[in-house]
Amino acid sequence: MSRLSVACFYSITALACILLARPLAYAQKATGTPTTGTDNTLPAGSPTQPAQPATTNHAEVLDPSPKPHEVASGNADPPPVVKQNSEPKKNTDTCWTAPKKVGECGGPWLRTIVGFEQAGVSAAQSQQNFFFDIYYDRPLALQRDPDLGPALRSWGNLRISSVPQQISTDVATFAAGFAQQVGQLKVNEVAQAFEFLGGIEYRLKGTRNKTLYAGSDNDQQLRTRVSANLILGGGVITPLSPKSSVQIFDVPSNQPSFFTSYPQAKGKQFVAFTLPDRDRFFRQAYGGIRVMTHFLGDTRTRAPETFDLTYGFNESITGGRIHGGVMRLEGFVPIPYSSMSSVYLFGTGLFKPGTRATIASPFLLDAAPTGTLPTDQNAILISTPQADRDYYRVGVGVDAVQLFKSMIKPAGAKKQQNAQQSVPASQ
Repeated sequence: MSRLSVACFYSITALACILLARPLAYAQKATGTPTTGTDNTLPAGSPTQPAQPATTNHAEVLDPSPKPHEVASGNADPPPVVKQNSEPKKNTDTCWTAPKKVGECGGPWLRTIVGFEQAGVSAAQSQQNFFFDIYYDRPLALQRDPDLGPALRSWGNLRISSVPQQISTDVATFAAGFAQQVGQLKVNEVAQAFEFLGGIEYRLKGTRNKTLYAGSDNDQQLRTRVSANLILGGGVITPLSPKSSVQIFDVPSNQPSFFTSYPQAKGKQFVAFTLPDRDRFFRQAYGGIRVMTHFLGDTRTRAPETFDLTYGFNESITGGRIHGGVMRLEGFVPIPYSSMSSVYLFGTGLFKPGTRATIASPFLLDAAPTGTLPTDQNAILISTPQADRDYYRVGVGVDAVQLFKSMIKPAGAKKQQNAQQSVPASQ
């Protein structure tokens, strides 16, 4: 073996010893025990004596051997006394107060929501529907903060909307029976459209002071930090099928301008409007600022408050094409009302600040009688372009996991009760 090989061998061995010694030193610092053996003894032939093991926090054992002056006077101490700790306190550790036990703050988190929303475009009839929202946020790297985690993160948001719902009950009744309303939703009406938006997020600045959060729960241990983040994201929106977007009206007889815009409706009793057939998803992409309020010291899993101000494009509100810029404003606020549950409020607005508003005379049409089909011989089918209007969406939701548990538990209890009733009584 050459001298160069020997030198390389010893260099690699020394480097390996250094790398192995670093985790052992961290383990010794974290546990407070020596790493030379599991029984706290030094190896044979060591010139020094082993250190006495430190007493734990659970019990303190007094020295049982009497002192020499106590033996002479006959006043020896009683048998050893063991001081036990009181009953263990309720675990209130959080990532802020005990990161080594619970885990570091700013880790990955998942948000699942079931809710009810109202959405619509400018100067048009809005519609209400149920929705299912899944949001996932995962840290990547760079500039780790003890409270907020890494500065670079990835995120994704999937939203599934049901078919429009016609609910005429009062708010109190609807809120009390919300779980039942969701459970009665038909399977073929759960997903009419979906929207996905995802990207990356980089924290530009975060406040250093942890301020008290003035919330409805009045938690004096809860603190907050605010951060400003740069976000970039893109995604798709599924278009409605032509059949599901059909709307049928009576042909008006007192609005001559209607036949100027739609001359094919002359001589017909009904007119059916539908969206065109499209072979691509609507594309969307944005970039901008996200302001987040992070909650520290909360024993509950609590998503941060967010407000997004972004600018980009969205084909679903620009006539089906990338035409002009779109400003997106979106806010999300979680409001806890118990130790495990929260109410989520949100709102979204899409605006076209760079285009001039179009003002035209409207057509007031009456809905066709129930049962009228677009294939009726007295009806004419007209394809209308995709909406080119500002859009809004507001709603409220609850945690999806907790809601599904509340739906499954009564069903299981009822099944068990029926099984007990079917068993004949013992003689």
